[in-house]
Amino acid sequence: MSTGMDLFKMRIDLNVTLEVDVSVKNPNKFGFRYYDGNAKLNYGGELIGEAPLPNGEIAPEETKGVNFTLTVMADRLLSNSQVTRDAASGSLPLNAVVSMTGEVLLGFIRFHLGSTASCDFTVMLSNNTVVVNECLYKTKI
Repeated sequence: MSTGMDLFKMRIDLNVTLEVDVSVKNPNKFGFRYYDGNAKLNYGGELIGEAPLPNGEIAPEETKGVNFTLTVMADRLLSNSQVTRDAASGSLPLNAVVSMTGEVLLGFIRFHLGSTASCDFTVMLSNNTVVVNECLYKTKI
């Protein structure tokens, strides 16, 4: 956790760091080398956290664990007037967007592509569980 104060803007900054473990699945028959990835965490349509993703490769039909550190800008979350109501109701609706660019490897042939996953989910505060509501996936060649 880090804090800071900006006296000129009369603002206090509060950041929280989370260690995140996610699984990335490559359902294709070809390997995928990815780079320039990032993860963004949103609450109420506002960016509250972000992290770069480490570069890597995923073999054909493999599910791979990816670990990264996400910085949550807690001051942005707490400045949202809806967060108190959501916390009182026991659930916090969030959205995560993971984007990565890379190449599909077909022997000597490489195709560049971009892939994005956007998932709406809810954190149940009473028992610290996550309920995934919906995920949308897009791939662009």
